[in-house]
Amino acid sequence: MDENKGAKVSVVVDATFGHRIAKKEVAEFEKAIENNELVAPPAGAVGRGDAFILAIADKANASILSNDSFQEFHGKYKWLFDEGRLIGGKPVPLVGWVFVERLPVRGPTSRRSVKTGKVVKKEAAPASAAAARSGFETTTWPTRAAPPRATFPKRLRVPPALPAPSRCGRPCRKGRNVT
Repeated sequence: MDENKGAKVSVVVDATFGHRIAKKEVAEFEKAIENNELVAPPAGAVGRGDAFILAIADKANASILSNDSFQEFHGKYKWLFDEGRLIGGKPVPLVGWVFVERLPVRGPTSRRSVKTGKVVKKEAAPASAAAARSGFETTTWPTRAAPPRATFPKRLRVPPALPAPSRCGRPCRKGRNVT
């Protein structure tokens, strides 16, 4: 907000956010929800609130500050690829938070969504505890079947050895070398 004076900011937290914070912070979280400082998506929201965030941004013609690519929504919200609509950020030691415009990552889920022009479900992926705590989603990548094993005959036929080369570099007749 300091860098973008006059910007209106709506902070949307993950639907599970209130359950993942320390108990001593729950009262402050609930107060922020009551004062409309934070917004949580309704229960059962698609993508743990991704659809809710995108609906808000679509309705307000707003930018989204997120490191998520929203791949399953690329078919419905093509404006995600418009300049300035998606901004990523990271904290930098001794500097603070740095924000940059970014483009969503296209993957298999994105391609399916764009192909159908609809919202598609992400492939289920077991999220690690660390990924769940960080708020980043994990994606399951399709695996390829192992290549078939090469089979060799029980006995390998070895071609007969060529005669040793003569001084000129070519083999002599009947395998004899000329000296």
